[in-house]
Amino acid sequence: MRGMIQMKQRYYQALFRHGECFLHLSLLNGNLEEENGEKLVLSVLETLTCLLANNDISKDAFRALVGKGYRTLQSLLLDFCQWRPSEGLLNALLDMLVDGKFDLNTKSVIKNEDVILLYLSVLQKVGNCYFFNGQSRMLNYLIDWFSQEEDDGVDLKLAQLIQVTGGHSISGKNIRKMFALLRSEKVGTRQQYCSLLLTSILSMMNEKGPTAFFDLNGYNSGIIIKMPVHWPLYKGFSFSCWFRVENFPRTETMGLFSFLTENGRGCLAALAKDKLFYESVNQKQQCVSLNVNLVRKKWHFLCLTHSIGRAFSGGSQVRCYVEEFLYRQESADIIVFPILIFPIFITVLITPVWGLCCSIFFG
Repeated sequence: MRGMIQMKQRYYQALFRHGECFLHLSLLNGNLEEENGEKLVLSVLETLTCLLANNDISKDAFRALVGKGYRTLQSLLLDFCQWRPSEGLLNALLDMLVDGKFDLNTKSVIKNEDVILLYLSVLQKVGNCYFFNGQSRMLNYLIDWFSQEEDDGVDLKLAQLIQVTGGHSISGKNIRKMFALLRSEKVGTRQQYCSLLLTSILSMMNEKGPTAFFDLNGYNSGIIIKMPVHWPLYKGFSFSCWFRVENFPRTETMGLFSFLTENGRGCLAALAKDKLFYESVNQKQQCVSLNVNLVRKKWHFLCLTHSIGRAFSGGSQVRCYVEEFLYRQESADIIVFPILIFPIFITVLITPVWGLCCSIFFG
């Protein structure tokens, strides 16, 4: 079919457009096997590139059908990319970006701007993408470009790119640079630029959860790290995780984590619908409860910290952050940080059905 289209490209582009053949993209909307599904996706994208190449009328018609930035096609490809995007898929999108064959060795010109957001959205699925991870180099580059660009149309597209890349990975350095921009002469004195940047920042904060997580069924399920870990004697620790609870138990609590030695000393935490319980087991057993607001079937980001402090400065403190909200212990009792000289064993123990992605920092 592609060979036939290229023989008389303008004629067949108009024929497909007037015959509403773009609707056949619904072929991708189904349960595709990994091997055959990828072949179908690549074939559809290559044919679509031929139908749109160098034809603004066809591009406008397709954009009107699937949305700006090809949102509908984006959703279909992201569903397919649960297997992770292949090099072939990314190359097919690069070809669509330049209305032909993309070649790194030549100076390619972007001819289909809607594919930019489509490509970056699919690229997010690549777990080790150097553009987004590490030092967030691509985001840093886009922010610098935004600060220097004078064309309002280009600034609008840059703000969209900043939103997409920052929603996947953003560093403290990137955040400081964006707030510095808000105080700069170019952005701070012009409402249009302020609104663009603030909208991008707000969208980054609306993260829906991790792209990879443990799906635990709640029946003897959890994660145990069998290799012993040395406990930080005088530095404190933090435990952070994304989690989503499908259903809260009516009477019981849900185990969150435990850091315990073989003789049962250490600390542990558990969740109920509106409370977090933290227990420190040293020479004596101490427990504190924090009122937290949790919603079932919704991803939450939680960070629990136990810091060490001297008595005159308030002593050891337990804090819990859920999203941007801080929850402190209501009682004045100091929860002593457990002093453990023996290695600990880490357990993330879950009793209800939920998803989890976590990290632990000692010191």
